[in-house]
Amino acid sequence: MHSLSLHHHWCKSYHEAGMHSLSLHHHWCKSYHEAGIHSLSLVLCGVVKADFTKLTLRDELILTLMKLRLNLLNEDIAYRFGIHKTSVSKIFHTRLHILYVKLKDFIMRPERSIVRKTLPTIFKPHFSEVVCIIDCTEIFIERPLNLLARAQTFSNYKKHNMVKLLIGITPIGCISFVSKAWGGRVSNSELTRSSGIFSKLCPGGVIKADRGFCLQEDLGLLQCELIVLVAPCWCPQKI
Repeated sequence: MHSLSLHHHWCKSYHEAGMHSLSLHHHWCKSYHEAGIHSLSLVLCGVVKADFTKLTLRDELILTLMKLRLNLLNEDIAYRFGIHKTSVSKIFHTRLHILYVKLKDFIMRPERSIVRKTLPTIFKPHFSEVVCIIDCTEIFIERPLNLLARAQTFSNYKKHNMVKLLIGITPIGCISFVSKAWGGRVSNSELTRSSGIFSKLCPGGVIKADRGFCLQEDLGLLQCELIVLVAPCWCPQKI
């Protein structure tokens, strides 16, 4: 009986310790989430609250981020926040423009000396001169009613209408360049040539990209170099 009592006491203590750890984890996650929302809420400082909605600026920000991240239907978001679906569309487009104006200056190209100082260790043996890694990202859209826009946005590779952007990041993963949106039919190389990223390069710089970018001659004229990433033999190739 004494052994059973000790076993019961040990199990109870272990359970309480586990529940305490879970409680601390939940508290940390909640604090981290609230800190993130609070930091983003600072972006809306000085913004006048819209008169067509009862939501606070913080709720309007959360609504906008939910729409961007989850792409929920306006009817769904309207039900969650207790507002009309037309208000959801007005809030989203209004706050989206404000986020663009407030956050666009955070996308900047660091000096080459800073890139070298923050270069990841794995880059140093063979890619010490890399200043930017580029790739294109696609966003699916609804099929436009306009025939010209439909043709310009249709991608034969993805078999879908979409817009395409060129994204550039530093070796440590900070976004340093975002192009304007193009129709999905444009090639990666053509988008890069027209994006304006070449004007931000200095002689001797090295760019990494995948094999969809044929820019060796373009970069050679700028005294820069392109390193084409080749997938390892154990990675499945897309057909």
